Amino acid sequence: IRRPPRSTLSSSSAASDVYKRQPLKIGSWSPKNFDGRFRKNVTLTEALVMSLNVPTVRLSERIGRQHSIDLARKLGITSELKNEPSLALGANEVTLLELTSAYVAFSNGGHPISPYGIENVTVPGEGIIYKNQVTNQPSVAKAEEIEMIHELLSDVIRSGTGKRAFIESDAAGKTGTSQDYRDAWFIGYSGNLITGIWLGRDDSKIMAKVTGGGLPAEIWSNFMQKATAITN
Repeated sequence: IRRPPRSTLSSSSAASDVYKRQPLKIGSWSPKNFDGRFRKNVTLTEALVMSLNVPTVRLSERIGRQHSIDLARKLGITSELKNEPSLALGANEVTLLELTSAYVAFSNGGHPISPYGIENVTVPGEGIIYKNQVTNQPSVAKAEEIEMIHELLSDVIRSGTGKRAFIESDAAGKTGTSQDYRDAWFIGYSGNLITGIWLGRDDSKIMAKVTGGGLPAEIWSNFMQKATAITN
């Protein structure tokens, strides 16, 4: 999937909005940052790059959970998404294919795709008897908004939790770690290739403190270094 040329970001972008450092409580539920610490007031950029949970939930509550669910549907997420405060932290289970496909829109200017495994079927003497019909879907957001997300995801690798995913080519992505280290993933893209890495146990037991910015990011980097050398 090819990205269009980058546009200039607006200086009034929401990425510079500042979110409070105070603990947050919604009903009986209170989110905590991964390391259990509360930092100074942070911008949305800092929150995403460093995977800070509290400001992420504040943003979700500000824009409305249903809005987030609606956007997730447009991006191709079909799994159940509960309208709960923990929605912003990925508390709902989705497949790796769904999640990886959803990130495609951040790499190509905002256009979702429906993943497929067979491009065409050819029979000797008859030619192509089946060809997958790829339809161009409308963008889910304005070009400058998609570009802002791309820049944020690029910062994750340049200076955030995804530094171990660094490759020589321009790349962007995001780390993820579920509660009690049961899941760890890294989704990222470079050039025409997007790849999702997930680590976890089949019995859903706790791993040995594996985080998305650790082994999944390293696996992604090792794979992408070789794959982009072939595809670019």
